[in-house]
Formats: sequence, structure tokens, C-alpha cells
Amino acid sequence: MLEPLTGHSGSVCCVAFSPNSSLIASASEDRTIRVYNARTGQTMLGPLEGHTNDLNWVAFSSDSTRLYSCSSDGTVRVWNMQDLDSSNPPSSVPLALKPINSIRYSPSGARAVSGSSDGSVHVWDVRTGALVLGPLSGHDQSVLSVDYSPSDQYIISGSGDGTLRIWDANTGKDIHGPIQAHNNAVNCVRFSPDSSAVVSGSYDGTVQIWDVATGQHVMRLLQVHSRIRSVGFSPDGHKVVCGLSRGEMDVLDRHTGNAVFEPITGHSGYIHSVEFSPDGKRLVSGSDDRTVRTWDAQTGKQLVIFGSNVASHSHAATSVGFSPNGLFVVSGSGDRTVCIWDAQNGNLILGPLRGHTNDVKCVEFSPDGSHIVSCSDDATIRFWDATSCARAIEASTVTNAGMCWSHSYLMYLSTSLTSSAQLPERVKVQV
Repeated sequence: MLEPLTGHSGSVCCVAFSPNSSLIASASEDRTIRVYNARTGQTMLGPLEGHTNDLNWVAFSSDSTRLYSCSSDGTVRVWNMQDLDSSNPPSSVPLALKPINSIRYSPSGARAVSGSSDGSVHVWDVRTGALVLGPLSGHDQSVLSVDYSPSDQYIISGSGDGTLRIWDANTGKDIHGPIQAHNNAVNCVRFSPDSSAVVSGSYDGTVQIWDVATGQHVMRLLQVHSRIRSVGFSPDGHKVVCGLSRGEMDVLDRHTGNAVFEPITGHSGYIHSVEFSPDGKRLVSGSDDRTVRTWDAQTGKQLVIFGSNVASHSHAATSVGFSPNGLFVVSGSGDRTVCIWDAQNGNLILGPLRGHTNDVKCVEFSPDGSHIVSCSDDATIRFWDATSCARAIEASTVTNAGMCWSHSYLMYLSTSLTSSAQLPERVKVQV
């Protein structure tokens, strides 16, 4: 049993063990970091200075060679832990936090890829929050959409610079790019279920299909006088759904570009997000009109408006998605919340989940349905435990655990989820 570890002059808000169990790092409101020998309690480094406001979190990289710290000064700093015997304290590199526009799980659920407003792509370890690949650079403007191929081999990114890039998901190598895909921002990209093709949608009003193996253009599916904000393949890969800025959705034959039926109407605002259900029988959409809705994918008939006939959120529903079993729908909003809904009747199951301090840009269920990931303009990525969804149908209040990491720091949080769940003032950090 070690004696108390001392040295900070302010409250300690976060502690973290290194993955090799040899070090303990602490972050304090005194704006410093200290690193201790986990076996003896001896101070190895510190106080490490550089942040200009309160420290919030610290976390080690997966190989214990780097320490990441996050502060209310708006930066993440990376500290080199490889030379603890040096008389010179480790230097740090400040990383300004940039809004995160898109995030997608890998097929296994072990990793997640994110696209940021600084034009970079990052790949993260979901369990630890450690950076696995990146920043992958090449885009000249914001990365607006990313996706993992179902084969787990590739990552696709679409940017405000009008280009696509296809990356090796294991090495980060830029395989094809820049692909000059559109004459305006590429808002949305998705792989086909067999990983052979990519569909992209743009502000230029076109939806295009691309060959993954060669990076070559295959065909133009759609050209309209409306911005394309969201696209997605049907589970069988034969159809593509498109969400338009004029409040309509088109379902197209992937091979011919022909409309399967007349445009789907009902929303009164910009369609931000649209997706097929896992069985391909339904569609879910989120709109600027603040509603989340489901539709019959065979006929285009509206099925359910989630929450009420007035609004599902108090601001635009920016991102939506089905759970892998098709029983639930997750939505993120400009009101900074995440909600989980019963896909059959539109009733709210969990939420609103609060924690983001700016617009939620993207939400997705993990491949096994156990968690939800969300990213935001507040430059954070948050994970929410969704395993209590089924239990919540029969309970008015449940205790739900989630985790959040922003760039390379991690925290676990617990909150009692009611109709207006709030984050606790202090969170316990666990590694």
C-alpha cells in the first residue's frame, strides 16, 4: 500500500495508469501534470507545465511511450515518456481541438475513424481512446464524411475540397487520392456492402459511384438542383438512398440510376441524414425540421414520427441510424443531445443524453449494438452504453454508463438517465 502521492497545489481531477502498469499520471487544477512510479510512489516527472488553464484529463498511449493531456485552454498536449531519466523535462506538442464532423466504427467495432474540420483523418482504439493511425493528411479543407469498408481494408474520406481519398485501414497509406470527385464539397460517402464501390454525394447536386479497387468513376446516379447531404446503400447493395436539401429523399437503382419510386416527401426542411434498416425494409431520416421519421423502403410511405408530431429534438436532427437488430434508432441533434428511440412506435427509450457542449454532428451504433458513438463541434467523441435499451422499455429510470474521449484522452462517466439527464460535475477516470 503506497503512501498518498503528493505534489499538486490544486485539486487533482484525473489520474491514469500506464498500460504497462509502471507509471501513474495525475492532472490538476494547478495546471500541471505529475508522473509517479506506480510501485514506489516516487515522483518521476513533474510538475510538467505548459497548459494555460485547468487540466481536465490525462491518458497514456497504448505503448506507454506518450502521455496525452487535455485542458480547458482548448488544447491537447502530447508528452514524450521515453526518457524518464533525463534531467530535462519532456517537451509537449499542443494540438488545437478541431470540430469533428464524422465518425464511423470499423466492422469489428475495435476501432473508429473520424474526420475533422482541419482536414485530417484519425483512427482510434475504441477501448482505450489511443490514436492508432493519423493524422492522415492530404485534404485541403474540412473532412465532412468518413466510412470504413465492410471488409475492414479501406477507409474513405470526403472533403470540402471536393475530393475523395481512399486509405489503407491498416497502414494509413493513401491508396487513391486525391480523386477529384465533385465540383463542390463532398458531404457524404458510404461503401457498398461488398466493399467494391463507394457512393458520394455533394453540394453540387450529384451522387456518384466509384470503383474502390481502381479509384475510377463508375457512373453518375443523380443530378438535381439540390444539395446532397446524406447517402447510403441498401443492405443488398442494389439501391442507394439520397437525402436532399429541399426536404426530399430519392431511392435509386444502384446499377441504372433509375428512381425506384417517386421522391419521398414529408419533411419540411433539409434532410441531414438517412439510412436503410438492417433488413432493408425501412428508412430512417433526420431533418432540419427537428423530426426523426421512418419510412417504408418499398413504397416510400411514412411510418412513424419519433417523439411527437411536432418535433423529436429542439433543434435540427443532424444524424440518425438503426441499431444492428433494427429495434432501435439513435439520433443526434443541434440541441447537443443524443436520443435512443423505439424503432417501431417512436417512443423515447433513453435520453436525451447530455454531455456535448456543441452541435452533435454524427451518431452510430457499434456493430454489436452495445454502444453508441457520437461526435460534435465541441471536438469530442463520446461513447454511450446502449445495453440497457431493452431494459429501459420497462423502466422509467435506468443507470447508464458511457465513455468519452476527445482526440487522445479518455474518461468514463455514469449518469442516471431520465428525461433530462445531466453529467455529474466530477467524473471518475478509469484506465
